[in-house]
Parts: sequence; structure tokens; C-alpha cells
Amino acid sequence: MFRWLFLFVSVGAVCPWGATAQTGPTTLVVVESRGAERPSEAGDLGLRAEAQLRLRGVALVSLSEERRSSGQAAGQTYDDPAAALTELQRINGLSLRAIAIGDPEASTARLAEADALVLSDLDLITRPEAGPSAVIDACLLRARFQLSQSEEDAAREGLGACRRSVPTALPTTQIHPPNIRELLAAVDATFTAQSTGRLDVEADTEGCTVRVNGAAVGRTPARSLRLPHGDYRVQVECDGEAGAVHRVNISGEPTLLRVDASLQDAAYSQPCIGLHYRDSAVTSETARRHALSLARVAGASRVLIVRYDQAAGPAGLHLLAAATGHELGSGTLAAGANDVALGEALLELGDFVQPLTVAETSATQPVQDADVDDAPPSAARRITGFTLLGLGAAGLITGAITLAGVSDAGDDYAIAEPNDFDFGEREDLMNQAASFSLIASGVGGALGAVGTALIIPSNTDTPLWAWIAGGVGVAALGGGIGILAAAPSCTESAAPNRSERDDCASAASSQALGALLAGTGLPLLTAPLMYLLTGSGPDESAAQLHLHLGRDHAELTLQGHL
Repeated sequence: MFRWLFLFVSVGAVCPWGATAQTGPTTLVVVESRGAERPSEAGDLGLRAEAQLRLRGVALVSLSEERRSSGQAAGQTYDDPAAALTELQRINGLSLRAIAIGDPEASTARLAEADALVLSDLDLITRPEAGPSAVIDACLLRARFQLSQSEEDAAREGLGACRRSVPTALPTTQIHPPNIRELLAAVDATFTAQSTGRLDVEADTEGCTVRVNGAAVGRTPARSLRLPHGDYRVQVECDGEAGAVHRVNISGEPTLLRVDASLQDAAYSQPCIGLHYRDSAVTSETARRHALSLARVAGASRVLIVRYDQAAGPAGLHLLAAATGHELGSGTLAAGANDVALGEALLELGDFVQPLTVAETSATQPVQDADVDDAPPSAARRITGFTLLGLGAAGLITGAITLAGVSDAGDDYAIAEPNDFDFGEREDLMNQAASFSLIASGVGGALGAVGTALIIPSNTDTPLWAWIAGGVGVAALGGGIGILAAAPSCTESAAPNRSERDDCASAASSQALGALLAGTGLPLLTAPLMYLLTGSGPDESAAQLHLHLGRDHAELTLQGHL
């Protein structure tokens, strides 16, 4: 049931399988196979490849021997939720008895057992309906013992940490005295007042169960889950089996967890790390992407993919740079090849020991399907966006200020007569004021739209304020276009009469006003459009805005499927 032993970490890649930390380049060996049943020869081949690389001084990221034989997930004591819950309930009973009779030594020992079990098997214990209550009971028993030892601060701190693990659990009230229940109520009041962050969980399959610290909280796509700031263990289960544990940190910024259910279904960890696809139609590119995901999570520099052909035996070897997917070498291995031939074939792929070159670590191939994405744009992009937004606002304000000047200049022009000595000067002043106002409003609106697009976070639903801004933007943009279309025409003549001069003055004012309204509406309308275009996340199906600045040019492009 719990064949998925890989732990996904949101901040920094680490090896969760107990391998010794390496300071130099490391390699992860991944065996790939296909067929209705996973061939045992594939696992044997993976172990042989690892052995040959170790003999040649290659640092590997792999399972420890202890966990290869036990088959347990990292740190896990039980593999059955009911058994883990029963054990915790048994320990809670012993703790309660020891505390009640005033035996500090026994109390300390039993509480330590409960702490260790919750720490290792929290995701299992909280699966049954009674699980969260057993966890909070264990925490309250510890708090009761700490209060008896005059350790009130430690009791409060411990209950606060416990609440983060089981935020909605109800204790078994009859086993806890009133002062303990009051302490929990006080901690809960503080916990409720804490700042929360947003978590969105998506999977390539809809309707999968989403669990946070073992407790079911919804189904994919799960939107706008609110959690207090801190670290959580999230699982996505699409076939009834326990999913991989994804460790995510919730902060003030929205966080998106994207889970590849097909990777979870294919990956295994015994006797070696591998990918087995029951569907033979799965492409090699999909398997390559999955192998790179495993390597990035493990913190490996390189990933060696050993493709096992069940019909013809070992078939393909591929060495990739884990960070970029850049292929460092490839080769084939004949069926029935011995260990010497395997070792020689591996070394022909390239150097496993030397650090990767700049070209290999900065290849243009994107890393796909990162497990956790933060929705907000980068700091540099935000700075650029707010700068452009400020310049746009300045342009629109300038357009609004000069609008009054256009009206005054138009009035002066309309009342003048063609034979007046300053008639031409008044006409030029009106036209110049109108042109300046139009340019300021147009440039301001364009800069504001680009700035808005750069600061809008991706991977989130369109918020209410964006819809309101969009509605105002549509009204302003439509009104501006309507005013421009309805503006009277200005007939040019050497000696225009009063009616013609009024039309020209009105046209100048209408052009300035229409440009100001349209320029104001453009950035407002950009907000909901960018949420809609980029809401699916930075993948190949989403629209993405790219800003390229050069010494003598600036380029703004929108890429993706609209």
C-alpha cells in the first residue's frame, strides 16, 4: 500500500531516504520499465548499475540498505493507519495512568513514546476518524504533566505546535480536567487569530483526495485552503492508496502545489529507485520528465536513466543534468551484458565526478512540473511593474491636468477672429495642448497596463477586486472610445467661421477627454485579463507575459494558448 516512499520538499532539495549527504556532484540511478507487471530483472539491473558506479568512486543518492530491506517510508513505524492509531491510544492510556498516580518517571517515558509515534506516523494516525482526537489527547496529556511540573510556558508552546498538526481535532473531554481544557481554549483563541496563508492543490487528475497532515481537506483541484503559517505535509491520493508526502511551507504569499499523479503511480523504491509504466503508450519524454523530478527532489546533480526492455533485455542508458534536463551522454547495453560490460558502458556516457559546466547548468530547456510554485511574481518583476505603473499614473495625471488647458485654449481660439493678430498663435496653442494631453494619456495608459500585467500573480483565481476593476475599466475604455468616435470633425480653412471654430475646439477637448478615459480603463481592464490568461500556471498551456529590455529596445510578448 505504501510503496510511494519519496518525500517532496518545497524549499531546497534534500535526500529523504537516509543517504549520506554529499558535498560534490551526486548521481541518482532510475530504472525505467514497461509492462503489465514490473520485471524483477529491472530492479536487479538498477542495483548492478549502482554497484558499478560506486566501484568507480561515483557519489550516489539512493535508498539506505536498512530501508531497502524494511520497505518502510522514511522514519515510519507502522504501515497501517488502524495499527498506528491503536498504538497511540494504548500509549495515551498508559500516560494518563502514570500522570494520575503521580509517577513522573513513567509519565516522561510514556509521553516520549507518544511524541515519537506522532512525529513518525502523524499522516497515518490522522487518517481514521478518531485519529486527530488521539493526537490532541496526547498533546493535552503532555501539557497536563508539564503544568504539574510548573512548566506553563512549555505547555502552551507545545499545544500551539500540536494545534498546527491537527487544527480541528476535538479532545476526549472526560479524560482532561477543566484547567487543561481551559488552556486548550486559550491556545485555540491565539491559534485562530494567527495569520493564515493560501494553499492551492492541483493534480493531473480531478477528484483526488487532498490530505493535510493526514486529514482529508478536499478534492483536486482544491482552491483557497487557508492554513496558519508554518510547515505542513500534504498528500494527494487518486487511487485510494497513500500518496507521496509533499512538505510545503505556508507563508503570507499564496502557494500552489502541483502533483503529477502519473509519477506517483509509476515510481517505486525497492530494490532500487525506478519508474514502471503499466501503460506501454507512455512516451519516453514523460518518463524522462519524471526521472528529472525525482532527481531534483533528491538533490542529485545528475540522473542516470536505465531503460529496461522487457522483451529484449537492457536497452538504453541516458545521463542527464538534473537541474536542466540537458543530456550529457547516451548509450546502449546488450542483453545479458555482464558487470564489466555494464561498468564500461556507464563510463562511456561521460564524467560522473566532475562538476557540471555552465552550459549544462544553464541550458535553455526548462525544468518542468516543479512540485511547488509560489504564485507571486519575482522581486525584479514586481519592481519593474510598480515602476511602470507609477510612470503610467504620472502620465494619466498629466493628461488630466492638461485637459483643462485644452478646454481653455479651445475657448480662446473659438472667440478669436481670423483677422486678430494672435489668431494663429491661439490655434497652435489649442492643437499643441490637445496633442500633449492625448500623448500623455495614451502613454500613461500603456505603461500602466504593462505594469499591471507584471505585478499580477499567476496560478490564482481571479479575485473580486479584479472583476470590479475590470468592470470599471470596460466602462472607462468604452466611454473613451465612444467620445472619440462622436467628436465633431474640425474643418481646416484659412478663415473658419465661429461655428467651425467651435467644432474644432470641441474636437480638441473630446480627443483629450476620450484619450484620458481610454488610458485610465486600459490598466484596470488588464488586471482580470491577466488573472484569466495566467491562472493555469506557468506551463505550456498557459499564457505568459515576457518583458525583454535591451540597451536600445524593449520587447513585450504574450506567449501561450489563449
